[in-house]
Amino acid sequence: MFEINRIDHIGLIVDEVETVVHFFESLLGFRVGSSFIRSGYGGIDMEIPGTKGISIEILKNEKNDVSNDLSLINKKTAVHHVGLQVQNLPSMISSVNELYIQTLEAMGCDQFVPFESRLRSDGEGQHLHISPGWEVESNFYYEIFDGAALHLPNYFLDNTTQGIGIKKLNAWAHVSDNDSSLSDWYERLFGLETDYFWNPNPDKYSFSVKTMNSLKNEVNVEILKPLRADSYMQKFLDEFGCSIHHISFEVEDIDFVSRICEQFGIKVLGLHSGVSEKGRWHECFIAPSQIRGLLIHFYSWEIS
Repeated sequence: MFEINRIDHIGLIVDEVETVVHFFESLLGFRVGSSFIRSGYGGIDMEIPGTKGISIEILKNEKNDVSNDLSLINKKTAVHHVGLQVQNLPSMISSVNELYIQTLEAMGCDQFVPFESRLRSDGEGQHLHISPGWEVESNFYYEIFDGAALHLPNYFLDNTTQGIGIKKLNAWAHVSDNDSSLSDWYERLFGLETDYFWNPNPDKYSFSVKTMNSLKNEVNVEILKPLRADSYMQKFLDEFGCSIHHISFEVEDIDFVSRICEQFGIKVLGLHSGVSEKGRWHECFIAPSQIRGLLIHFYSWEIS
């Protein structure tokens, strides 16, 4: 286990940067931060309402020798990586390699290439790419780095005159057919703990949900597991692999979100409500065509 300083960004790889930036800005109330060129690819940093220190990094899907080497092309789903800042990467790599060796030996697997750090292109520190799961089961990765932050977004609140009333980024969720292995990876590597597990009867529901408690910046990780062959989570897994299914935002008013999305010509999916110990909740999804393979989840609470 190692210490994470902060979540820095979520990186999306898209075909039309300007179109996606306009979508986040005009509908969701994000703010355009800075443009950048790093390691041979360019992008734009987007600031998220109500969210401290985390940005959405919009990367251009373009074919060149550098981007090809970094797997920035031909991705089926938009989510490319999540950036995490740590204090000392070489020290972290040492402990991670030891943990991987012990874990894979216990699993009867001897195919492990120790992780090595690489110098950041800006010379500010070092970085490492690591995919979630003990045996590289994920189709996105964590970009772990030390040195200076890559993004320092401003904190601001959405007063619903500039967007749809986003209060904060709450979680990202990815689909896996082995939730136990993936949650074990998060527990042992990041020190997360499962604080919610919904594992329903497959006759009534088609997937389970496991929520891992907050990383830095108060953002959770969810693991979705298909329970039936006809589950849309299984369809997602078949098409996109073990990747991020959606990012989740808490909003002020789910009905307001639904109305604004419809005004933008965006279909609202799965609009429904329920009751828990905390109070009554409401949620919905959208699947914007500008961002392939990624859903956006909105929810709101009526606190009892």
